[in-house]
Amino acid sequence: MPHIVVLLGSTRHGRASEGVARYITAQLQILGASVTLVDALEILKNHPLTETDIPAWMEIASRADGFVVVSPEYNHGYPGAVKMVLDGAYDEYEKKPVGFVGVSSGPFGGIRAIEQLRQVCVELGLVAVHEQMLFGFAKKAVAPDGTLLELTHQPRMEIFGKALLNWVERLTNYKIN
Repeated sequence: MPHIVVLLGSTRHGRASEGVARYITAQLQILGASVTLVDALEILKNHPLTETDIPAWMEIASRADGFVVVSPEYNHGYPGAVKMVLDGAYDEYEKKPVGFVGVSSGPFGGIRAIEQLRQVCVELGLVAVHEQMLFGFAKKAVAPDGTLLELTHQPRMEIFGKALLNWVERLTNYKIN
């Protein structure tokens, strides 16, 4: 069974990203993955800002077969907490796929943040999955407990989840030699 780590990238109070991350986690479990939901706020809570490696994140990342980054868009970009957590590991990412889920209070669903995160993750050695999920007007789309309110997202979620798990399977035994 593939193990996916879902990184919740928002650290703000009342964050819509949390409900979205819960929804993504539940849907990946339905598709047959074991899933760990990781909150950037918890990872960074006891981490000194002067240190680059984040041992707690490195441990989690080393056990993952793939990742999903759930990120809000703040001022046309992603939050610093996402970057800090992602930068906290490196070798642990080799040959692992990453899918992106954008969240916004407006209509665009965090697309600008996701496009920037793609570049960061590829540079870290992750394999960016083409399919993505975008939740515009996120608080109307998903409840805080992860219940989907805007049902038009469900078919896209199935495509996204299956694509991510397909890449996990393809890359698990991939050798560069």
